[in-house]
Amino acid sequence: MLGLGTSLTSIDSANIYRELSELENYSELVLHYDFSLLAEAHEARITSANNLGQGGGSFDITSVTNAPTVDASTAFSRKSVNFDAADEILNMETEYTTTNKAFTFFIVFNKADTSNDLTVSSASNANSIKLEEDVVTMQLGSSNAFTIDHGSTAGSTVDYEIQASTPTLFLVRRNGSGHVSVYADNFIKIGSKTNVAARAGATFAIQHVGGTEEGTIADFTGNIGELGVYDLDIGETNIEVLMKEICKKWGITRTS
Repeated sequence: MLGLGTSLTSIDSANIYRELSELENYSELVLHYDFSLLAEAHEARITSANNLGQGGGSFDITSVTNAPTVDASTAFSRKSVNFDAADEILNMETEYTTTNKAFTFFIVFNKADTSNDLTVSSASNANSIKLEEDVVTMQLGSSNAFTIDHGSTAGSTVDYEIQASTPTLFLVRRNGSGHVSVYADNFIKIGSKTNVAARAGATFAIQHVGGTEEGTIADFTGNIGELGVYDLDIGETNIEVLMKEICKKWGITRTS
């Protein structure tokens, strides 16, 4: 069914979007957390969240670190999770690992600042994605860290900077050879990497949203509205459709 961004009595076509279940590759959407569906009220502490993806309840968020809360009005027009202090983390019951190198990861966020924030991580912190103003830092295995500079035209034709207090969509695409491409908002290709470190990691794993349970790495500060992982590279045509539908849903308007 179509998702409606406004009431039935006054539907703006720009606010009508397709649910992910209506798009291609839904059977490979293993993880999907849509925090706009949280039942808790504004500023209530979050204790759990269901995995809506095809991986099922084994990957539900079943515990939290410290006190992430529901934000029903500040960062987005929909509910989201507010991580407003250090070490506020959502923890999945079971770590998820892709079956091979290829995956598609997306996340809707609104960062409180443009510093280097660890956004998702695996149980051992051997896999992670960090977001900052000009750079994505990825760890795909304990010895395979690399950066993608999206604040320049290297690896793309766009100089893209994350802006604080701005609804944003990022998508990371990795193909079967390990080549990584990063897109933002309404399908803006902002960077890529094909070096040895990018290609080396055999899989991608995730268990924590908002930071890590290990070490002293700066955790995410701001809001996260939705994220998902497909267990394959869904391809550029499907990525464009996916990103534009998500942007309609969350009111993300940036196109360049």
